[in-house]
Amino acid sequence: RRGEDLAPYTGDIVISHDPEYGGDYALQIKRNPPTFIDARRSNTGEGRYANASRVRGVRNNSQLILDRRNQIGKVRATTRIPAGNEITVAYGAQYWRGRGVQ
Repeated sequence: RRGEDLAPYTGDIVISHDPEYGGDYALQIKRNPPTFIDARRSNTGEGRYANASRVRGVRNNSQLILDRRNQIGKVRATTRIPAGNEITVAYGAQYWRGRGVQ
């Protein structure tokens, strides 16, 4: 259902001042100091498997919600998602710029 929390986004909490820090599974949750949830090594939070829709005219059906105080993330449905459909979220412009995609 719309508004339902679908999956946690968990991982190692990493503070890094390296401007190149990141990767496919690093979710920045704080700017100062730069703090990330890095799901790459722990591979435990199901939220890391949400993909981004890059098809024109197709909207993502969920969003990443950040709780900066508790340093956790979660995937929340923005619309009703029929069983068997892929869960998609916006990765953000910075993610795509880092991969040479506009």
